[in-house]
Amino acid sequence: MTNSLQRRNQASVSEFDEPVAPQAPVGAVGFLAAEKEAKQMEIAMITAKRFPRDYTEVEMKVEKACSRERLAAAAEYSFPRAGEPITGASVRLMEVIAQCYGNVEFGVSEIQRYTDYSEGEAFAWDFENNIRVSRRFTVPHYRDTKGGRKRVTEDRDIREVVFNYGSRNMRACIERVIPRDLVDLALEKCRETLNGDGNGLADRIKKCKKAFEEYEIDALLLERIIGEKCDRWNAGHLRLAIQYYNALKDGETTKQALVEGTVKTISKAQIDELSGIIGANQARIDALEALGYELGEIKNISAVDYDKIKTTISNIQGGGAPKKGGQKTGKKGGAPETKEAEDEAGDEEAEEFDEDSFFGNSKA
Repeated sequence: MTNSLQRRNQASVSEFDEPVAPQAPVGAVGFLAAEKEAKQMEIAMITAKRFPRDYTEVEMKVEKACSRERLAAAAEYSFPRAGEPITGASVRLMEVIAQCYGNVEFGVSEIQRYTDYSEGEAFAWDFENNIRVSRRFTVPHYRDTKGGRKRVTEDRDIREVVFNYGSRNMRACIERVIPRDLVDLALEKCRETLNGDGNGLADRIKKCKKAFEEYEIDALLLERIIGEKCDRWNAGHLRLAIQYYNALKDGETTKQALVEGTVKTISKAQIDELSGIIGANQARIDALEALGYELGEIKNISAVDYDKIKTTISNIQGGGAPKKGGQKTGKKGGAPETKEAEDEAGDEEAEEFDEDSFFGNSKA
Protein backbone atom coordinates (compact mmCIF):
# COMPACT_ATOMS: atom_id res chain seq x y z
CA MET A 1 0.00 0.00 0.00
CA THR A 2 2.79 2.41 0.94
CA ASN A 3 4.78 1.65 -2.21
CA SER A 4 1.72 2.07 -4.46
CA LEU A 5 1.00 5.42 -2.81
CA GLN A 6 4.56 6.51 -3.51
CA ARG A 7 4.27 5.42 -7.16
CA ARG A 8 1.06 7.40 -7.59
CA ASN A 9 2.71 10.50 -6.12
CA GLN A 10 5.78 10.15 -8.31
CA ALA A 11 3.68 9.57 -11.43
CA SER A 12 1.83 12.84 -10.89
CA VAL A 13 5.02 14.92 -10.80
CA SER A 14 6.33 16.45 -14.01
CA GLU A 15 10.01 16.50 -14.97
CA PHE A 16 10.14 20.18 -14.02
CA ASP A 17 8.85 19.69 -10.47
CA GLU A 18 10.87 17.03 -8.73
CA PRO A 19 9.67 15.91 -5.31
CA VAL A 20 11.85 16.74 -2.35
CA ALA A 21 12.49 14.35 0.55
CA PRO A 22 9.68 11.79 0.02
CA GLN A 23 7.98 11.04 3.32
CA ALA A 24 6.88 7.47 2.57
CA PRO A 25 9.33 4.74 3.67
CA VAL A 26 10.46 2.21 1.05
CA GLY A 27 11.78 -1.36 0.93
CA ALA A 28 11.94 -3.71 3.89
CA VAL A 29 11.95 -0.86 6.41
CA GLY A 30 8.74 0.51 4.89
CA PHE A 31 7.08 -2.91 5.01
CA LEU A 32 7.93 -3.37 8.68
CA ALA A 33 6.69 0.14 9.52
CA ALA A 34 3.40 -0.48 7.70
CA GLU A 35 2.95 -3.84 9.44
CA LYS A 36 3.63 -2.26 12.84
CA GLU A 37 1.13 0.52 12.18
CA ALA A 38 -1.54 -1.98 11.12
CA LYS A 39 -0.97 -3.98 14.30
CA GLN A 40 -1.34 -0.85 16.42
CA MET A 41 -4.63 0.01 14.70
CA GLU A 42 -5.91 -3.51 15.32
CA ILE A 43 -5.03 -3.30 19.01
CA ALA A 44 -6.72 0.10 19.31
CA MET A 45 -9.94 -1.24 17.76
CA ILE A 46 -9.98 -4.30 20.02
CA THR A 47 -9.38 -2.14 23.09
CA ALA A 48 -12.19 0.25 22.04
CA LYS A 49 -14.63 -2.65 21.79
CA ARG A 50 -13.63 -4.01 25.20
CA PHE A 51 -13.89 -0.62 26.89
CA PRO A 52 -16.74 1.28 25.16
CA ARG A 53 -17.37 4.91 26.05
CA ASP A 54 -19.98 5.95 28.61
CA TYR A 55 -21.88 8.86 27.09
CA THR A 56 -22.97 10.21 30.48
CA GLU A 57 -19.35 10.28 31.58
CA VAL A 58 -18.34 11.88 28.27
CA GLU A 59 -20.81 14.76 28.78
CA MET A 60 -19.54 15.29 32.34
CA LYS A 61 -15.95 15.45 31.08
CA VAL A 62 -16.89 17.93 28.34
CA GLU A 63 -18.76 20.21 30.76
CA LYS A 64 -15.88 20.12 33.23
CA ALA A 65 -13.33 20.93 30.53
CA CYS A 66 -15.43 23.79 29.15
CA SER A 67 -15.74 25.36 32.60
CA ARG A 68 -12.09 26.40 32.29
CA GLU A 69 -11.94 30.03 31.21
CA ARG A 70 -8.81 29.66 29.07
CA LEU A 71 -10.44 26.94 26.96
CA ALA A 72 -13.76 28.79 26.80
CA ALA A 73 -12.01 31.90 25.46
CA ALA A 74 -10.50 29.90 22.57
CA ALA A 75 -13.51 27.67 21.93
CA GLU A 76 -15.41 29.49 19.18
CA TYR A 77 -14.61 31.53 16.08
CA SER A 78 -16.71 33.91 14.01
CA PHE A 79 -16.16 35.95 10.85
CA PRO A 80 -18.40 37.61 8.25
CA ARG A 81 -18.90 36.21 4.76
CA ALA A 82 -21.24 37.77 2.20
CA GLY A 83 -22.89 39.74 4.97
CA GLU A 84 -23.64 36.66 7.09
CA PRO A 85 -21.74 35.54 10.23
CA ILE A 86 -19.91 32.22 9.98
CA THR A 87 -19.38 30.63 13.40
CA GLY A 88 -18.19 27.29 14.70
CA ALA A 89 -16.10 25.37 17.19
CA SER A 90 -12.37 26.09 17.04
CA VAL A 91 -9.64 23.53 16.46
CA ARG A 92 -8.71 23.63 20.14
CA LEU A 93 -12.25 22.88 21.32
CA MET A 94 -12.71 20.00 18.88
CA GLU A 95 -9.45 18.44 20.08
CA VAL A 96 -10.63 18.60 23.70
CA ILE A 97 -14.05 17.15 22.81
CA ALA A 98 -12.38 14.26 20.96
CA GLN A 99 -10.18 13.57 23.99
CA CYS A 100 -13.24 13.50 26.25
CA TYR A 101 -15.13 11.32 23.73
CA GLY A 102 -12.41 8.69 23.86
CA ASN A 103 -11.38 5.87 21.51
CA VAL A 104 -10.61 8.44 18.81
CA GLU A 105 -7.36 9.17 17.00
CA PHE A 106 -6.80 12.31 14.93
CA GLY A 107 -3.89 14.09 13.33
CA VAL A 108 -2.19 15.72 10.35
CA SER A 109 0.61 14.26 8.24
CA GLU A 110 2.71 15.48 5.34
CA ILE A 111 2.49 12.88 2.58
CA GLN A 112 4.73 14.37 -0.08
CA ARG A 113 6.88 17.50 -0.32
CA TYR A 114 7.65 19.29 -3.56
CA THR A 115 9.71 22.37 -4.34
CA ASP A 116 6.95 24.95 -3.82
CA TYR A 117 4.19 23.03 -2.05
CA SER A 118 3.34 19.99 0.04
CA GLU A 119 0.57 17.42 -0.05
CA GLY A 120 -0.88 16.44 3.28
CA GLU A 121 -3.67 14.47 4.90
CA ALA A 122 -5.81 15.17 7.96
CA PHE A 123 -7.85 12.39 9.56
CA ALA A 124 -10.02 11.37 12.49
CA TRP A 125 -10.70 7.72 13.35
CA ASP A 126 -13.37 6.50 15.77
CA PHE A 127 -12.09 3.03 16.68
CA GLU A 128 -15.19 2.02 18.62
CA ASN A 129 -17.58 2.59 15.69
CA ASN A 130 -14.87 1.95 13.06
CA ILE A 131 -15.49 5.28 11.31
CA ARG A 132 -12.54 6.97 9.64
CA VAL A 133 -12.74 10.36 7.92
CA SER A 134 -9.79 11.86 6.04
CA ARG A 135 -9.15 14.93 3.89
CA ARG A 136 -6.32 15.48 1.42
CA PHE A 137 -5.00 19.01 0.92
CA THR A 138 -2.26 20.93 -0.88
CA VAL A 139 -0.53 23.86 0.82
CA PRO A 140 2.03 26.22 -0.80
CA HIS A 141 5.28 26.96 1.02
CA TYR A 142 4.35 30.56 1.82
CA ARG A 143 3.49 32.44 4.99
CA ASP A 144 1.43 35.62 5.24
CA THR A 145 3.23 38.31 7.26
CA LYS A 146 2.72 42.01 7.95
CA GLY A 147 5.20 42.73 5.17
CA GLY A 148 3.32 40.57 2.67
CA ARG A 149 3.51 36.97 1.52
CA LYS A 150 6.91 35.34 2.05
CA ARG A 151 8.23 31.98 0.95
CA VAL A 152 9.50 29.55 3.60
CA THR A 153 12.41 27.24 2.90
CA GLU A 154 13.48 25.84 6.28
CA ASP A 155 12.22 22.35 7.10
CA ARG A 156 10.78 23.43 10.45
CA ASP A 157 8.94 26.39 8.90
CA ILE A 158 7.48 24.19 6.15
CA ARG A 159 6.20 21.68 8.70
CA GLU A 160 4.56 24.49 10.69
CA VAL A 161 2.84 25.83 7.56
CA VAL A 162 1.56 22.35 6.68
CA PHE A 163 0.29 21.69 10.21
CA ASN A 164 -1.40 25.09 10.56
CA TYR A 165 -3.24 24.60 7.28
CA GLY A 166 -3.96 20.95 8.01
CA SER A 167 -5.34 21.64 11.49
CA ARG A 168 -8.48 23.22 9.99
CA ASN A 169 -8.97 20.13 7.82
CA MET A 170 -8.43 17.98 10.90
CA ARG A 171 -11.15 19.92 12.74
CA ALA A 172 -13.57 19.15 9.90
CA CYS A 173 -12.69 15.44 10.17
CA ILE A 174 -13.28 15.39 13.93
CA GLU A 175 -16.65 17.08 13.45
CA ARG A 176 -17.66 14.16 11.19
CA VAL A 177 -17.06 11.52 13.87
CA ILE A 178 -18.26 13.42 16.97
CA PRO A 179 -22.04 13.70 17.56
CA ARG A 180 -23.25 17.24 16.85
CA ASP A 181 -25.21 17.48 20.11
CA LEU A 182 -21.97 16.98 22.04
CA VAL A 183 -20.35 19.88 20.19
CA ASP A 184 -23.41 22.08 20.87
CA LEU A 185 -23.22 21.15 24.56
CA ALA A 186 -19.55 22.18 24.68
CA LEU A 187 -20.22 25.52 22.96
CA GLU A 188 -23.11 26.28 25.29
CA LYS A 189 -21.01 25.54 28.36
CA CYS A 190 -18.12 27.67 27.05
CA ARG A 191 -20.48 30.62 26.55
CA GLU A 192 -21.76 30.25 30.10
CA THR A 193 -18.18 30.23 31.36
CA LEU A 194 -17.34 33.42 29.46
CA ASN A 195 -20.50 35.17 30.66
CA GLY A 196 -19.73 34.31 34.28
CA ASP A 197 -21.15 36.58 36.96
CA GLY A 198 -19.71 39.81 35.55
CA ASN A 199 -16.69 39.84 37.88
CA GLY A 200 -13.43 40.65 36.12
CA LEU A 201 -15.19 41.72 32.92
CA ALA A 202 -13.27 45.01 32.70
CA ASP A 203 -9.94 43.21 33.02
CA ARG A 204 -10.89 40.69 30.32
CA ILE A 205 -11.94 43.49 27.98
CA LYS A 206 -8.59 45.18 28.55
CA LYS A 207 -6.72 41.96 27.71
CA CYS A 208 -8.90 41.47 24.63
CA LYS A 209 -8.07 44.94 23.27
CA LYS A 210 -4.37 44.25 23.85
CA ALA A 211 -4.56 40.93 21.98
CA PHE A 212 -6.01 42.58 18.85
CA GLU A 213 -2.96 44.85 18.58
CA GLU A 214 -1.11 41.81 17.20
CA TYR A 215 -3.22 42.24 14.05
CA GLU A 216 -2.87 46.05 13.96
CA ILE A 217 -6.42 46.60 15.24
CA ASP A 218 -6.52 49.37 17.84
CA ALA A 219 -9.30 50.04 20.35
CA LEU A 220 -11.07 52.54 18.08
CA LEU A 221 -11.22 50.14 15.13
CA LEU A 222 -12.25 47.28 17.45
CA GLU A 223 -15.19 49.37 18.68
CA ARG A 224 -16.29 49.90 15.08
CA ILE A 225 -15.98 46.17 14.35
CA ILE A 226 -18.08 45.20 17.38
CA GLY A 227 -20.46 48.13 16.94
CA GLU A 228 -20.23 49.41 20.51
CA LYS A 229 -17.90 51.49 22.66
CA CYS A 230 -15.59 49.37 24.82
CA ASP A 231 -16.81 51.04 28.03
CA ARG A 232 -20.33 49.80 27.20
CA TRP A 233 -19.36 46.21 26.44
CA ASN A 234 -21.11 43.38 28.21
CA ALA A 235 -20.21 39.68 28.23
CA GLY A 236 -21.88 39.20 24.83
CA HIS A 237 -19.75 41.90 23.19
CA LEU A 238 -16.61 40.40 24.70
CA ARG A 239 -17.54 36.92 23.50
CA LEU A 240 -18.05 38.21 19.95
CA ALA A 241 -14.68 40.00 20.04
CA ILE A 242 -13.00 36.78 21.21
CA GLN A 243 -14.65 34.84 18.37
CA TYR A 244 -13.30 37.35 15.85
CA TYR A 245 -9.84 37.08 17.42
CA ASN A 246 -9.93 33.27 17.20
CA ALA A 247 -10.91 33.52 13.52
CA LEU A 248 -7.88 35.74 12.86
CA LYS A 249 -5.58 33.47 14.86
CA ASP A 250 -6.76 30.29 13.12
CA GLY A 251 -6.45 31.87 9.68
CA GLU A 252 -10.20 31.73 8.99
CA THR A 253 -10.25 35.41 7.98
CA THR A 254 -8.04 38.48 7.56
CA LYS A 255 -8.08 41.97 9.06
CA GLN A 256 -9.32 43.49 5.81
CA ALA A 257 -12.14 40.96 5.38
CA LEU A 258 -13.16 41.35 9.01
CA VAL A 259 -13.36 45.14 8.79
CA GLU A 260 -15.20 45.13 5.48
CA GLY A 261 -17.72 42.59 6.73
CA THR A 262 -18.49 44.09 10.14
CA VAL A 263 -18.02 47.87 10.30
CA LYS A 264 -21.41 49.52 9.75
CA THR A 265 -21.78 53.10 8.48
CA ILE A 266 -24.56 55.55 9.32
CA SER A 267 -27.98 55.44 7.63
CA LYS A 268 -29.29 57.88 5.01
CA ALA A 269 -31.48 59.57 7.64
CA GLN A 270 -28.43 60.10 9.86
CA ILE A 271 -26.43 61.45 6.89
CA ASP A 272 -29.18 63.99 6.17
CA GLU A 273 -29.45 64.97 9.84
CA LEU A 274 -25.69 65.48 10.27
CA SER A 275 -25.45 67.38 6.96
CA GLY A 276 -28.19 69.71 8.17
CA ILE A 277 -26.39 70.35 11.47
CA ILE A 278 -23.09 71.16 9.74
CA GLY A 279 -24.62 73.22 6.95
CA ALA A 280 -22.26 76.00 5.83
CA ASN A 281 -20.69 76.45 9.26
CA GLN A 282 -16.92 76.51 8.69
CA ALA A 283 -16.05 75.79 12.33
CA ARG A 284 -18.15 72.62 12.23
CA ILE A 285 -16.64 71.60 8.89
CA ASP A 286 -13.16 72.05 10.39
CA ALA A 287 -14.18 69.97 13.43
CA LEU A 288 -15.45 67.20 11.17
CA GLU A 289 -12.14 67.18 9.28
CA ALA A 290 -10.25 67.03 12.58
CA LEU A 291 -12.19 63.83 13.32
CA GLY A 292 -10.89 62.33 10.09
CA TYR A 293 -13.85 62.90 7.76
CA GLU A 294 -14.23 65.29 4.83
CA LEU A 295 -17.57 67.03 4.28
CA GLY A 296 -18.21 64.77 1.29
CA GLU A 297 -17.38 61.63 3.30
CA ILE A 298 -20.15 61.84 5.89
CA LYS A 299 -21.60 58.60 4.52
CA ASN A 300 -18.43 56.78 5.66
CA ILE A 301 -18.88 57.68 9.34
CA SER A 302 -19.03 54.60 11.53
CA ALA A 303 -22.41 54.03 13.19
CA VAL A 304 -20.74 53.58 16.57
CA ASP A 305 -19.18 57.08 16.31
CA TYR A 306 -22.32 58.88 15.14
CA ASP A 307 -23.81 60.01 18.47
CA LYS A 308 -20.56 61.47 19.75
CA ILE A 309 -19.75 63.19 16.45
CA LYS A 310 -23.25 64.65 16.32
CA THR A 311 -22.98 65.98 19.89
CA THR A 312 -19.51 67.42 19.31
CA ILE A 313 -20.48 69.17 16.07
CA SER A 314 -23.75 70.49 17.53
CA ASN A 315 -21.95 72.13 20.46
CA ILE A 316 -19.78 74.25 18.16
CA GLN A 317 -21.16 77.76 17.73
CA GLY A 318 -20.33 80.41 15.10
CA GLY A 319 -17.90 79.85 12.29
CA GLY A 320 -19.69 81.58 9.39
CA ALA A 321 -19.65 80.50 5.77
CA PRO A 322 -17.10 78.07 4.33
CA LYS A 323 -13.71 79.51 3.42
CA LYS A 324 -13.14 80.67 -0.13
CA GLY A 325 -10.13 82.09 -1.90
CA GLY A 326 -9.10 85.61 -0.79
CA GLN A 327 -9.59 87.50 2.44
CA LYS A 328 -12.11 86.72 5.15
CA THR A 329 -14.93 89.13 5.88
CA GLY A 330 -14.74 90.83 9.25
CA LYS A 331 -17.43 90.67 11.90
CA LYS A 332 -18.29 94.36 11.58
CA GLY A 333 -19.02 96.36 8.43
CA GLY A 334 -17.62 93.69 6.14
CA ALA A 335 -14.02 94.91 6.64
CA PRO A 336 -11.27 92.38 6.13
CA GLU A 337 -9.96 90.83 9.33
CA THR A 338 -6.33 91.35 10.28
CA LYS A 339 -3.91 88.45 10.71
CA GLU A 340 -4.19 88.85 14.48
CA ALA A 341 -7.99 88.64 14.31
CA GLU A 342 -7.79 85.46 12.24
CA ASP A 343 -5.42 83.90 14.80
CA GLU A 344 -7.81 84.82 17.64
CA ALA A 345 -10.73 83.27 15.75
CA GLY A 346 -8.69 80.11 15.23
CA ASP A 347 -7.91 79.98 18.95
CA GLU A 348 -11.62 80.29 19.78
CA GLU A 349 -12.47 77.40 17.43
CA ALA A 350 -9.70 75.28 18.96
CA GLU A 351 -11.19 75.86 22.40
CA GLU A 352 -14.67 74.93 21.21
CA PHE A 353 -13.53 71.54 19.82
CA ASP A 354 -11.18 69.38 21.89
CA GLU A 355 -9.99 66.46 19.73
CA ASP A 356 -8.26 64.70 22.64
CA SER A 357 -11.46 64.84 24.65
CA PHE A 358 -13.42 63.30 21.77
CA PHE A 359 -11.09 60.35 21.37
CA GLY A 360 -10.91 59.80 25.11
CA ASN A 361 -7.22 60.71 25.47
CA SER A 362 -6.08 62.08 28.82
CA LYS A 363 -3.61 64.93 29.14
CA ALA A 364 -0.82 64.93 31.67
